[in-house]
Amino acid sequence: MGPCFYLFDGIDHPLRIKITSSSTTAYYELDLAGNVRGLRASGGASLGDYRYSAFGQTLEDTTSITQPLRWKARWFSPVAGGTYDVRARQWSPELGVFLSVDEYEFQDPSTTLWGWPGQNPQAFKDPLGRGGAPSPSPSPPGHDIGCGGKSDSVSACKCACQDAFEHKLQECREVWGGGGGADHPKELANCKADGRSAKATCECNCDPKACNSVACK
Repeated sequence: MGPCFYLFDGIDHPLRIKITSSSTTAYYELDLAGNVRGLRASGGASLGDYRYSAFGQTLEDTTSITQPLRWKARWFSPVAGGTYDVRARQWSPELGVFLSVDEYEFQDPSTTLWGWPGQNPQAFKDPLGRGGAPSPSPSPPGHDIGCGGKSDSVSACKCACQDAFEHKLQECREVWGGGGGADHPKELANCKADGRSAKATCECNCDPKACNSVACK
């Protein structure tokens, strides 16, 4: 495929790819689960689409260019039946498991040390490959998301926001805190600030009537 240049809007959120060998520029379309579902040319014309199973098998690929970002916007490699690089581990969409155990030994009753968090890639993300966090979206009334038994929608939603915030802090430390924060202190501080802002907005969305200082999105 030759050298490529990517533009991202955050972790695992690609916006654009430029393929130098063919002077091709394509723009990514992602779904709410973070999967790359389509590509578009600079003028807006469709360059094809992807369709996946719940655990990442490519069921359909009608794209006219070859590029690696697919399910969960992670790098896909066609070797060994196809694998995804989820940073700490490799994910096999054909088997529906990671190819090694979770080194943090994070486990819950709904999955295994090889499985996706909660066995639910739609509701959980795992950008580091070391145990995931719930997507910070409101839960329906009576839905228990595993946050200390909280079952009412507002409490469960705010709990999910806190879990997502803690996961964000972990990401910040992984990416920018190489030497206890000494390597990239400014970037680490900015990353944490982004996490706090996202948590505030998330909690505002959980209970807009109680939110006065944050503009809900």
